[in-house]
Amino acid sequence: MLAAEVLAPCVGDTVLDLCAAPGSKTTQISVMMKNTGCVIANEPDFKRLKSLRFNLNRMGVVNAVVTNMDGRLFPDKILFDKILLDAPCSNLGQIRENPHAAEIWSPSHVKKCSNLQKKLIDAGYKSLKKDGVLVYSTCTFTPEENEEVVDYAIQKYDLVCEKVRADIVHTPGLHRWGKNKFHEDVGNTMRVYPHQNNTGGFYVARLKKWW
Repeated sequence: MLAAEVLAPCVGDTVLDLCAAPGSKTTQISVMMKNTGCVIANEPDFKRLKSLRFNLNRMGVVNAVVTNMDGRLFPDKILFDKILLDAPCSNLGQIRENPHAAEIWSPSHVKKCSNLQKKLIDAGYKSLKKDGVLVYSTCTFTPEENEEVVDYAIQKYDLVCEKVRADIVHTPGLHRWGKNKFHEDVGNTMRVYPHQNNTGGFYVARLKKWW
């Protein structure tokens, strides 16, 4: 629920949930908007559309439109006030719940995820209004999928990385990893480790397009 809280959608906003299934964050966003405005709930995996549509219907969401597109190719003809990019990742933060995530982990898998995440950031940026907010989140720990992606967004697009605030125990984003040093504002992002709140692991960043 943290990602939607950080996104902070308002009544009447236009919002894009770029990787929406199964829809828990989409329904939360709709509730925060009081079922007004418009939420585009995009899911690239056709097989997951059933669960997304079921949850939207179950929760009485009437301000959402479901789309089935590759997020990297999402058209930028419509610009959004807020965009949630809860990106596909290596899922290391979910190992307690899903031990299979550790079995399939590899450096090559992380690199593949990181490349995909950066392309999704590219698409999200193009679809964001001036003064719009993009929230980037994952449920993994690897810096290549977290701080490195946010650093990429800051360096390439001059996005402002705003301070993430939440009333839970957390750790600031890393400033460096190995030989890589990230932009100082990456420290405004938030890491949530399982031992801190007896939850899964999570990472979240709030990026603003100021021009």
